[in-house]
Amino acid sequence: MADVTEPAGITRQILLVAGLRWRLWHNNLRRRQNRLDLLGLVVVGLLAGVLVVGVCFALFEAAYAFVSGGRTAWISLLFWGIFLWWQLFPVIVAGFGVSFEFRNLLRFPLQLGAFYLIGLAYGLADFSGAAGLVWLIAVAAGATAARLALLPAMLLVVPLFLLFNVTLERLVGSWLERLLARRRSRELFFAGFILLMVSLQLLGPVVNHYGNSAAPLIAHMLPYFAPLPPTLAGSAIEAASAGKPATMFLDAGGIGLYLVAFSVLLWLRSSAQYRGEELSQTAAPRSVQRVGATRGTQHDVLRLLSPQLAAVVRKEVRYLVRNGFGALLLFLPPILVFALISQATVLSGLRKGIPSEAFFPGLVGYIILILMAPAYNSFAYENTGVQTYFTAPVRFRHVFLG
Repeated sequence: MADVTEPAGITRQILLVAGLRWRLWHNNLRRRQNRLDLLGLVVVGLLAGVLVVGVCFALFEAAYAFVSGGRTAWISLLFWGIFLWWQLFPVIVAGFGVSFEFRNLLRFPLQLGAFYLIGLAYGLADFSGAAGLVWLIAVAAGATAARLALLPAMLLVVPLFLLFNVTLERLVGSWLERLLARRRSRELFFAGFILLMVSLQLLGPVVNHYGNSAAPLIAHMLPYFAPLPPTLAGSAIEAASAGKPATMFLDAGGIGLYLVAFSVLLWLRSSAQYRGEELSQTAAPRSVQRVGATRGTQHDVLRLLSPQLAAVVRKEVRYLVRNGFGALLLFLPPILVFALISQATVLSGLRKGIPSEAFFPGLVGYIILILMAPAYNSFAYENTGVQTYFTAPVRFRHVFLG
């Protein structure tokens, strides 16, 4: 059949894939559960739309105030905010949802260019990309409303900055897809996110203690951010406002160089996927050195326990090593106690008349909420394997003790 069919161009291939995705989504709505999911998605979309529109008004007013007030250089702050949102939000939510794997598109006879453009277009269809696009339009509209002469500069800088963010986000996303393909990487990512959220509890005391001394350090580090794309975008708008077209084109060219560099890296990453890169959950095979039984039992720290109890303890330790989130739960309670004690709000609440006798029970109750599942369900990680205990020659008291 391949010899008698007319080869489709890149545009035709993209339209065919888009039509296929639409048909799959339309057919899935025949199921009641999928219709309910669509209803929930519409509600979440409306709430997210309210957030995006609210930020749009804020960015429009900020850009208008900066340009009309003669502080055009401050528009770099708006570009930095959009840049951080565009790059950090997809990374934060990457480990908590099922992301679309672009390798599945390779089941179709796509050209490499079509595969690259579809992946790039997905960056605009994502929530963070759509919000960033709307916010960039709001910034451009606010600056143009304050001074119409900035319209040509905005038409040059905003598309370049948009393409740079999309390319960088897709490049980071493709590498995250490769890292999160392994279970161990997903567990480490989730554990790091939990520790980061807990560490935010210490942000208030640190700012209160080092806030005054950190201001000169931040001012000293600001010049190092000048070569980065968000600052270049703001500098280009400032140069256009000051009537310096050469400086504006130079700053816009800097953004273009970043765009070209990251586009090359993304093309190489897409080429690796296109050539059939396979991401596997299993580790690479390696030779295992066999150790004699007498040598292994000679230094066994569990030799004082009964064989049944030692086997269960050994199994639990292996479960703990393989489950990063379970290991994190062991260290999370003392970290939370330290974070809560260090909070200025807790200490101020104690000074306002809250009895100190209620502080320790409150901490214990808060920690029990975290440890509830593994503490009250000893077989949480056994799953269907718990039936093995009923056929094994072992007493259940040994299992519970282990």
